[in-house]
Parts: sequence; structure tokens; C-alpha cells
Amino acid sequence: MSKKNIICLLFILFSVKGMAQGFSSFNGGSIGITSIIEPERKSKDSVGSYQYHSVGFNARIPLIAKLDKTTKHFYEISLNTDLQSGSAGFGFLGNSRALIQGTLGLGAIIYNGGKNILMTNAAIGLAADQFTIDNNNSRYRFSGSFIVNHLHSSTTIYQYGAALTYAYGRPLLLPIFGIRTKISSNWTLSAILPVELSFIDKLNAKTGLSFSLRPSGNRFQFDNKEYFNTSLSTLYLQLRDFQLGTAIYYKITKDFTVSGDVGFLVGGKLQFTQQDSPSTVLYKTTLNPGSVFRFSLRYRIPRKTEMRLNKMQDILNPLAN
Repeated sequence: MSKKNIICLLFILFSVKGMAQGFSSFNGGSIGITSIIEPERKSKDSVGSYQYHSVGFNARIPLIAKLDKTTKHFYEISLNTDLQSGSAGFGFLGNSRALIQGTLGLGAIIYNGGKNILMTNAAIGLAADQFTIDNNNSRYRFSGSFIVNHLHSSTTIYQYGAALTYAYGRPLLLPIFGIRTKISSNWTLSAILPVELSFIDKLNAKTGLSFSLRPSGNRFQFDNKEYFNTSLSTLYLQLRDFQLGTAIYYKITKDFTVSGDVGFLVGGKLQFTQQDSPSTVLYKTTLNPGSVFRFSLRYRIPRKTEMRLNKMQDILNPLAN
């Protein structure tokens, strides 16, 4: 990657917008590293295979926070960034590609002092292979979400809003409807349709488990290199999977958490389309079910301005991580 492109990527990552990083934000900011491994999976309907591995960095840095002690109103604005550098192997192309993904954005949490918490974020970034970035052909892409969390009872929160996501292999603006409810003292059910279904078990003060089903796809710009019958130099690589998995969380110390995920990927589809006409498919294949492994280490930045939401906070972040 040229020096110019490295500077461009860093500028995107540290000066524009990005995705909020889950309900753990209620305990302040965080800095984390993640490693993902997807072992080789064969294609069902063609010769070849697909595999992927990456390392990543993510951070949520609170910028402004204020609590009104009289009304209990609270707001916080944060800087959010995520950078992943990976390598994907394509057996049908006979080689591998370096895939780079980065976003940076602003997120906000607004609490009205009563029964509603608003969470919103907006991000800009890129997702492309190294050749596309080196050739200055990369395009910015946008993502974001807006979710209202409404406390229905002492054990249940309703959620609604919208999200712009690439988790299904293409940009989709989806309505969000969900519920988070305590089904026992240790178990929490979270159903956010059509994004995720999960069960969270707080085993003790330091350890927790989660079981989830969620989409696990993405879209990358991809340099053609004359592999496909088109005059376009840059294509879209579209990936779609659904992940059924389990994760374990452990607090090493008060502010350091380590987690390990094991997942099973099903419904995998991989296709290449024209960049300026994504409905024009140049190649597609279905992938056999496979596995995915993820390891993460996260440092929690303590919040200077405490936001105490009592039972609402416990439902939104049952593992207190």
C-alpha cells in the first residue's frame, strides 16, 4: 500500500464517523483487538473454496458527556472506529486477496430521565481489496443506526428504529423491532429483528455466556485483474452468511475482558457483481456450512460522568462489560 493511501485510510479512520459498539457503551469507552478465522469451505455448485482470516482494532472514545442531577437527563457523544485487515482465499481464482475494512464515526446516547434511551450513530468508511486501494479506486460507504430503547416493565425493554447495514452482502436500510427481557435472574433474551437473536447468561461476576443467531456478511470492492468477462476494472465481492454461535466472556480485571467465540456458518453465498450495476451478477456460488472462530481482548475506559439507569442498564448490558 502506498504512503498516500495509508494516510488517506488513517484520515478516514480518525477524522470522520463510525459505528457505536453495542450496549457495553453504558460502562464507558473501550479499546479492543480482535482476531477472526474462517477455515476453508468448499463451494457446493462449482469447483473451488473460500477461506478468510483477519485481525482488527476497534475503539469507542467518549468525547462529551453530561448528567443533570436534578432531572436525571444524560447524554454522551463518542468517537467510534473500527479497522480490520484480512486475507481471503478463493480457490476458483487460484489466489488470495488482502481485504481492508475501516470505519470511523460519531455515536450518541441520550437518556430522558424516564423510560427512554436513544442510541444513534453514523459512520463513513471503506471496504476494499488492497489493489483497489492502491489504484485509488476505493469508494466511501456509509452506515448507521437509530434505536429507541423503551422500558416497558422492570424486566422488559422494547426496541425500535432503523439501521443501514452490509451484513446481508449489500447495503440495506432495515426497520428494527426488538425486545430485551430478563427471563430469570441470570438469563436475558434479546431479539432484534431482523438482525439478531441471542440468549445471555451471567454465570457470575466475572464470567458470562451468550448464544446467538445473526447475519454475518459483507461487501468489498474487488479489483478484477481480468478474471471476469467485463470491461470494468473494479467489481463488488458480496458475501452472505448466517452465524449460529456461542461466546464466553471473562473479566481478567475490572477493566480488561477477554472473549472467545465459536460459530457455525450456514446459508453461505458468494458472488461478484458489476460495481455500477450490482444487480448484474458475473459469478456466484453457494458455500458449504463451515466454522468461524473469534478471539477478542478489550480494555474498558472508565466513565467520568456516571449514568445510573438501574434496571434498564442491567437489561441492556447484563454482563456489565
